[in-house]
Amino acid sequence: MPDGPESTKPELERVAFRAPPFWETDPDLWFLQLESQFKLSSISTDETKFHTVVATLDSKVLSYVSDILRNPPADNKYDALKTLILNYFSRSQSTKSRVLLQDLQLGDKKPFLSCYRK
Repeated sequence: MPDGPESTKPELERVAFRAPPFWETDPDLWFLQLESQFKLSSISTDETKFHTVVATLDSKVLSYVSDILRNPPADNKYDALKTLILNYFSRSQSTKSRVLLQDLQLGDKKPFLSCYRK
């Protein structure tokens, strides 16, 4: 048994962790949930976060980020992968509004607050 302050530190080899399936429709919310699970599981290393995301993504999503998988940066791999995924899958505010309003049918109603007036 080694002497010194390092001998009192518990070593953690691996944490049981199951990442949620990737949400193409809301990648930002998916990353928020994933990062909460990282915190609860005491996962803090860039390398572990990066490989957890890679292991979670399906082949379709992986094909969009294949460049960073083949040639990952030396530092901040997770942040680089996260940024690339968010840039690719996040919708602009105008696109979100258009999708929201696409199926809205007003008929003969006015599109403002008239429905709240009596």
